[in-house]
Formats: sequence, structure tokens, C-alpha cells
Amino acid sequence: MDLVGRDRQDLPDLIAPAVPLVGPTRVPLGEDLDVLRPTFGGDVRHVPSDGEIARGVGGIADSDGYTGISPDVAHLLVPLHRVNDHVLTVRVDPGLGRLRRAVGHQRGDEAWARTPHQLDEAVREIHHDDVSARLRTSNGVVNVAFGDGWPLPGAPDLVTVMAVSTRSPGAKVTVAWPYGAAAQYLAMWVVANQLDPFSGWTAPAARDGRFLPYEESRMDRTAIENLQMHGQDIPWLLEHWASHKPDHPALVWDPPSGEARRWTYSELLHATRGIAAGLRDHGVEVGDKVLIHAENSPEMLLAWLACSTLGAVAVTTNTRSVAAEVAYFAEHAGCVAAIADSRHADTVALAAPTLKWIAVIADEEGSPADVVAAESADRIPFAALAGQPDSWTGRPIEPMLPFGIMFTSGTTSRPKAVVHTHANAIWASRIGPRNIDLGTNDRYLIYLPLFHVNAQSWSFFSVLGVGATAVLMPKWSSSRFWDVVAANEITHISLMPFCIGTIAGPDRPASTTLRIGVFGLIMDVLDSMLGIEVYAAYGMTETVIHATNGKPSEHLPDRSMGHVTPGYEFAVVDKEAGTLCGEGETGELWLRGTRGIQLFLEYYDNEEANAKAFEDGWFKTGDMVMLGPGGNLFYRERDKDLLKVGGENVSAREVEDVITTVPGVAQVAVVGKHHDFLDQVVVAFVVTASGIDEDALETQVIETCRERLADYKVPRAVYAVDEFPLGTLDKVLKNRLREMADERPPV
Repeated sequence: MDLVGRDRQDLPDLIAPAVPLVGPTRVPLGEDLDVLRPTFGGDVRHVPSDGEIARGVGGIADSDGYTGISPDVAHLLVPLHRVNDHVLTVRVDPGLGRLRRAVGHQRGDEAWARTPHQLDEAVREIHHDDVSARLRTSNGVVNVAFGDGWPLPGAPDLVTVMAVSTRSPGAKVTVAWPYGAAAQYLAMWVVANQLDPFSGWTAPAARDGRFLPYEESRMDRTAIENLQMHGQDIPWLLEHWASHKPDHPALVWDPPSGEARRWTYSELLHATRGIAAGLRDHGVEVGDKVLIHAENSPEMLLAWLACSTLGAVAVTTNTRSVAAEVAYFAEHAGCVAAIADSRHADTVALAAPTLKWIAVIADEEGSPADVVAAESADRIPFAALAGQPDSWTGRPIEPMLPFGIMFTSGTTSRPKAVVHTHANAIWASRIGPRNIDLGTNDRYLIYLPLFHVNAQSWSFFSVLGVGATAVLMPKWSSSRFWDVVAANEITHISLMPFCIGTIAGPDRPASTTLRIGVFGLIMDVLDSMLGIEVYAAYGMTETVIHATNGKPSEHLPDRSMGHVTPGYEFAVVDKEAGTLCGEGETGELWLRGTRGIQLFLEYYDNEEANAKAFEDGWFKTGDMVMLGPGGNLFYRERDKDLLKVGGENVSAREVEDVITTVPGVAQVAVVGKHHDFLDQVVVAFVVTASGIDEDALETQVIETCRERLADYKVPRAVYAVDEFPLGTLDKVLKNRLREMADERPPV
């Protein structure tokens, strides 16, 4: 059987029948090879060694022909272990380029190019002797170092340091290994059982397929990540300012009717601890997911903070979602309870009937929602969550503990659950204020929904970073805007296109405290038009905070996104060739940072999306940018299947999947049509089956979408055409469809 050159193959079916081993065992090297040899044929060569493997069985990576000092083939490595009749399998990545990337970008051979003397010393550091492995687990990761004394001139005794992720019986195990001038031969034994048969050396956890050079490998990667935000989380932030600025206003609620309400930092901490205690008393535990489905209100914000204080995960969802979407959010995240306002409680109850309870927030008009909720077995008034603050005794600080999930639409058919950690929040609180020159006495107006990353990270965590003040509105109001700014002495605001007309309009006062607007680009014309400084900031839910930034004082080129924020690495990549773009060339923006700190932790329970989004630790944003002079980035376009409707992401594929269920639709393509207020709106082109009434079909398409999609995802128009414009390989030319949509009358 010729396995040479097989790339990324899963091999359990090839070797499981040949290895009749169950449970912990010790297998001498020679016997192990005898077992494997019938499977692979007669070309597996034995490297003489007295080494043994404890609690498992391994295969060998064989090279059967050398040129110079490098092997021409390093073709197969198949660790295997059986636990309760389940087989842990290995994904193998041969190839020099992949192996180099496993060590880390810009490292390559240098990471391992030591002299034989240095390597011999390394062997003594991590081995009992020169022939036996020492291994130790860290967070479910088994790390093995093995030396075998290869007799090539100048070759090292130490071969390499390996890491294998072992999660549960039957799970796949991913393997990568360094390769370089110092690693002349690859030989590895893997222990897939999460036990510690030896003591001493502690190896790092593998992360994103990237392995550290030996100098770093003696430190545990997970411990390093926790160290970055040591002793800090969201409750710590609240306690910090309650201690240092107890009487400073932290939160102001300014509704269109009713009285404004204010919380100092001391009062905010007290209220948050009380709700955390109430959540605890109602059965919510560390790690539990709590759905929060509500419009902006102090109660929503306090519930969000209380979940983080308790150690639960707040799943904040878009209130424009219909019941089918809410059902998906609750089920996918595994929510145990919910908090909803009175307008959306019925939707939540219908969508997620298995929730333990729903706490209902009364609306500002003083509806009897709390009274009604108290009469229902599955509903409680939000006031019932107001526990005793003094009974909250705290919990250990865990910076990498998840605190929030936001669902974001991309090009996939279903929204993805973006997980943020406490370390993400601390990162945002450090970087946000510096990027936008927010000071401790400034006031940030939050009018965007609190289920959005802009309101959570860009705005509120920036405020918490410096002990400033957040002024919360239910939603944007052109008629009230300047009154709110004047009454609350607002200094900062996030700019959306629909705000610009109001800020630049005739009602603008002669003098104002408003001085900074956070927008996507440097635009001198906006500074002049609005009478404020417009700061450039680019980011997305996955980047937590602004991943690029630019200030007018830096005199950057017009329409620049600015420079990449310190703490992130960036690359502009040709998507087809996978190579770096040069100055003046357009490519996809890739960003790299530590997941759970600079970047989101993961897409919850979605390994396919995680694998697609990351490559060698780089997060692929899907946004196309041009690298300009001086390191400036210029936005070019987003992925054509990701629409932006009034600041909300819409997946064209998600809408298309719904429309294809409508009888009479033969083909469908969804695109964005220009809109003066919302930037884009959704429209659909359809090819109909013969004999279909096109007007009736348009009505049915829109009604079906209204039943199953949030209102901003519903097409504003449905255009019937005989055929779609096609390019090479019959690919639908969506750029031409967008032109056709813009040529039609406004919607």
C-alpha cells in the first residue's frame, strides 16, 4: 500500500484492524512495528532503539531514501489508541511547507537549527535517558519528546517535540510537527490517554496548529494566555472603579418618556451583584448560557453584566429575529433560561419551550408585564432576579472564561455564535479608549442595540476601561439627539450613515460638547460637514474591538482605514494564490492575535466554521482591502454574499435557502440594492417555473421570508428574470445582478 504523498488523510480504517490492542498496555518498539508492518507493506523500516511506549500504541514515520542530509519522504505518522473500543485517529500533514507552518510563521528552520551539542543537551533536559520519552498532559493535550540516536553525520539525538490534542474516545486527533535542518528524521510515540505516566517536564498545549520552538515549549501556552490578563475580568473592572471612583456616574438611562435614571460606579456594582445573586438563586451556574432577548434598557445591561459576574454566558440576540431564528439561537447555544422584555417574551416562550424560566422586563410605559409574568409557571418578573448583593461572595477570576455569545451572519446559511471571553472584554477596555481618545471624564452615547458588538465592546467596554460614563438610549432618535447630547454633555458617539444627516443638519447648535465620532474611514469632508473629529476604526464581532484605527491628527490619506491596531498582526492575501499582496494590490484582510484575547475565542459548537475561518492562526475576515503607502489600508469590498443593511449583516445564502422552499422558484440569487438611508437593502432575482404568476410569486416569497427571517433580511423586491447572467463555469455574476437591481426604481 503506497501512502507516500497522501496529504491530510484520516487513517483509522487502514490501521485499526491490524492493531488488536485494548486499554493501557506497554508495547516494545520492535513488536509494535511487527504489528504495523502487515498493514503498510514491507517498507516500514525499524529505527534501532530500546524505547517503549506507555499506555498506548504508536506508528512510525518512515523515510526510505535520503539525498544529502534531508529525507526525501517523511510520509506517515499514525498514532493510535483504543479506549472502550473507540479508536482515536490522526490527521497527517506531510509536506515541507505545512511542516514549517506548524512551527510558526517567520520561524521555519531557524526555530530548530541548533548544533548537535545543543540538541544533545536538550535531550538530557527532557528525557530520563536518551531512549525513553517523558510526557505530561496539559488541558487535554498530550506532549511527547523522543530521541533515537540517528547515525547520520551531524544529525541530532533529539528528533522533535510533538503535541496531540486528545478530547474524548472516538474523537479525531490532529497532529503537526516541526521540520527543519536539525530534524533529520521524524519518529514519534503518542500517548492518547490523558494520564501522566512520568513526571517532570511540562509541555505546552497545541494551539491553532502552531507549535512553539523548544525555548518556549517549556512554558504552558494556556498559562501564558491566562497570564496576559492575570487577575482581571469584568467583575474586577466594576470593582476597580467602584473602589477608585465610587461616586462617578457610570450609567445614565435617557428614555423618550419617563424619568432619566443614573447609577454611580458604586451603585452599578451593587445592582450587578444583586442580579448575579438572583441568577444563582434561580439555578444558573458558571458556564450556563442565558438568552437575553430585549431592546436597550438598564435592566438588559445589568442582566448582561450580572451573567458575567456569576460566570454564566449571556447570549444576546437580535430582537428583530422571528421565532424560528430565536429557536435556533437558544438551541444552538444550549440556553437554560432567558431574560426578555415584555414585547418579546411571547416570542421567546414560543421559540424555546424547554427553558427553565423567562424573566420579563417591564416596558417604560409601565405595562403590567411583571404582574402577568408572576402568574405564569415558566415566567417570572425581572424584579425577582434582584437578589441580596451582600450574599454574592464572588468567584475565582478566570480571564479566559467565556462571558458572552453574539450571533453574526456571514456567508453561511446559518448565523455563527461568536464567543467572547473576559480577556476579550479586558482587551477591549484597554485598546478602545486609546484608539478614540476617550478620557475618564468623557461621556459616550450608546444608541445602537446592546446585542451588537459596537454597543458592547466599542462603546461600553471602552467606557469601563477608563471609568468614563455611558449614556444609554433605547434607540436612535433624530428628533431627540441634540437634546440628549446637551443634557448629558456627550463627547463621543459611534457614527452610522443614518446619523450624518441629523448631526450635519440645521438643528445643530452653535456650540456642543460632542467632539469625536467613530466611523469606518478617514474622511476630511465629514470632519468639516459634522463639525467634529471623525476617527477611523474597522472591526467586526470576531475582532472584539477596533482592529484598525486612525485619527485626524495623524494626517492619514483620505478614505484610509488607518493602520492596524498594535496587538494585531495583519496580512493582505491573494485569495486564489494564497500569497501576500504588494503595495497597491487588493486582497483579503487576514488578522492574527491570540484567540480569546485579541480575537474571539471560537464559533461555538461549529468546528467547520472555525476551520474555515482560521488558517495557521490567521483569521480570514472576508473583507477585501488594498495595502497603500505608509502601511495604510483602504477598504475595497466585502464578500459579495455578505450584505450590510443599516449596519446589520445579512447572509445572501441564508435568504436564498428560504426562498428556494417557495413553490414555483426554479433559481434564486440574492444581492444588495443601494439605499440612501440603509446603505443596502435585500432584493432577490428569481427564475420561475413555467406557468407561474410572477406577481403572486413575489408576494409569496416576501410572506415566506417574513415568517422565517428578521425584517431586515426580508427582500424589499423580487425581480423575475428569464435567466441569470453567467460567467465562466456557469457562475452567477452577482456584480451584474447588483447593477441590474440599482437600475430598477428605488424600493
